[in-house]
Amino acid sequence: MSKRIELQRHPFARETTIRKLEESSEGCTWCGKHRPGDKLFRYGVETDNYKKVWDTKLFCSIGCRNLYVGQ
Repeated sequence: MSKRIELQRHPFARETTIRKLEESSEGCTWCGKHRPGDKLFRYGVETDNYKKVWDTKLFCSIGCRNLYVGQ
């Protein structure tokens, strides 16, 4: 089990953007970047009542994730 990292707090939405490291044989969902041995990130949101909702896709960076979801 990988450790989750808090990236960004959204106080008005009462949620925090989080991520965890995962190994994958596939590339980044947005840019396709991946070399053997690279790890990708799974991003998600944790609400103030500690409910976590994880994205189904893997990304190489928060920038690729934001472009993919249109933020």
